[in-house]
Amino acid sequence: MSRAPVARDPQTYLSWQSGESGNPRLTALLSDLIDSRLALESAAQKPTEMKRVNLMKRSLVIFALSAMTTSCVGVVVNTAGSARDTTEAELMQADRDFAVATHARGIDGWMSFYASDAIRIRYRDNMVRGLNEIRQFDLPRISDTTSTLNWEPTDARIFRGGSIGSTTGRYWIVSRTGADAGKELGTGRYVTMWRREGGRWLVIMDTGYPDPPPAR
Repeated sequence: MSRAPVARDPQTYLSWQSGESGNPRLTALLSDLIDSRLALESAAQKPTEMKRVNLMKRSLVIFALSAMTTSCVGVVVNTAGSARDTTEAELMQADRDFAVATHARGIDGWMSFYASDAIRIRYRDNMVRGLNEIRQFDLPRISDTTSTLNWEPTDARIFRGGSIGSTTGRYWIVSRTGADAGKELGTGRYVTMWRREGGRWLVIMDTGYPDPPPAR
């Protein structure tokens, strides 16, 4: 699925009302998401535990994403300085490369960034787990020739000594048909969790939700 040009400055990022490049509350929530992701892996052979972890994960994701809608303002992220900044900048770039690969190679590019044990948490629904199920779930929207899914990370965090990370950002869907070509059809926010494997970042969890309709 190719990327349609959009009238949006990709260098405008979001920060939080604290004036820093991250929100401590969101960072803590993302850390909880990581813990629940690890718990999910350990419970893979225990169906009842898996159900409990799945419910916990969904609640944490909804809470984390809801926090994103109420606590951010537009500024430019400062990614200069420390080694950690460099690592987080690399993770931001990995997320952008994820988008480039998807637009260049469609579903194959999309799937090339997923770890074999990845999960997708559907908005207000259960999760999709594993490469085959994720591919089947995302194929219709990624292969849709009438619209293009675009996204841009706005923040990144590194956990567990640099082996786990997360990106948060905005997505927007653009029409590719007729007189509506280039028109935004929808916008929203997302959270993606990553694991570093073999020198590259791979997606282990991805979820998002649409922005509320504008007030009338």
